[in-house]
Amino acid sequence: MLACLLLASQPARALEPVLDWTLSAAGFSAGAETSISAGLRQPLWDREGSLLLDDTYVQAQGVVMVTPAFTRTGVELAFQPAAVFELRLGYGLVGYYGTFSAILPYQDPTEDYDAEAREGRDRTWGWSQRASVQPTVRAKGGPIAFVGWTTARWEEVHPADFQEDLDYWYHPELGLMVPPAGWTLDHNALVLLDVPVDGPTVYAGVYGTARQALGTDDQSVRAGPALIYTTPNQHWTFYGIVQAWIDSRTFDDPLPPYIAGRVQYSL
Repeated sequence: MLACLLLASQPARALEPVLDWTLSAAGFSAGAETSISAGLRQPLWDREGSLLLDDTYVQAQGVVMVTPAFTRTGVELAFQPAAVFELRLGYGLVGYYGTFSAILPYQDPTEDYDAEAREGRDRTWGWSQRASVQPTVRAKGGPIAFVGWTTARWEEVHPADFQEDLDYWYHPELGLMVPPAGWTLDHNALVLLDVPVDGPTVYAGVYGTARQALGTDDQSVRAGPALIYTTPNQHWTFYGIVQAWIDSRTFDDPLPPYIAGRVQYSL
């Protein structure tokens, strides 16, 4: 209600198109992914030069993600009332192909699910629906920036017929053992140094990730260095992370690390 009142009190601003394309490769079960999101953004009470109100908006967009294991389509709504906070709501449908690590049934949530244990295991195709809530907070003091976000997902999977009951299943995107319907939490934090260079924008720092399946108490934690490079025109961004394993049922030792790279284009 407060947001509606504030929006009504502002001068009318034109809708802006938004478009993002990403291509990622990482050491996770799906191996690689590409996604595209497109929609419209309504600027709110932007105040140029204000650290708090310089970038505010309401945004709606459609999202499509394709991997070797599944395709996900959905819609997202985002509300950023201040540059330091964004709230994103999403709903999507996922189609699993029955390839790679989808959909793998388990009867015991404590069973092994590393790459060797998944090899040759019975699997099937199917679909799921999911809803998500993702708050993000940002802060910056001098050259140091912080970004933290948590994605709370509820997902219900509907596998095709196969011989075993689906008491639990291995989630190929999160790398966790989960129940057929339940919540997962995906916590992320970045602490970055704004590297003073002419032209591009460069950040270097530490990236931490902690994931948890509430229905099985399965979790993983990893952390390590991260590098973000954005071209001077602000359209292309390149990400690189190397994270050692801190807590995981699959990886007993910190090394070899989780390694991932991403290229993103934004309109």
